[in-house]
Amino acid sequence: MRMILMVVGLFISEITSAGLYDDLHELRGTISETSRTAKAANELSKTITPEKKPDAQVSAQLSEIKSGDVMQSKLGKLKLLSEPSKKSASLGQLANGNEMVFMGEEKDGFYRVTAINGEGWVDKLLVQKR
Repeated sequence: MRMILMVVGLFISEITSAGLYDDLHELRGTISETSRTAKAANELSKTITPEKKPDAQVSAQLSEIKSGDVMQSKLGKLKLLSEPSKKSASLGQLANGNEMVFMGEEKDGFYRVTAINGEGWVDKLLVQKR
């Protein structure tokens, strides 16, 4: 009887070890696959989103725009805002071709301008120097 229990115990031990080995082998494969997927996603993101050089672009754009420069909207309708925030009250809309004068102040991605509707703020990404 003892002999049978020892054999059964050894058999169960071997099955458990084999199961653990299989689980570890499967886990290693999963980790390898995840690593390959992450590398592929990283490479894909580089091709989709070109490397940005914000400092050079911003300083070049800012150096081109000076107080008193005439600007115009890149859109058909551009909101003139009371504060430098997209959530602020609208003072009106500027139609495509309406000119505005840059007042020399930039804050939080907005330019302070004077336009036909009065003085306010516009999103700097939506205007260009004329």
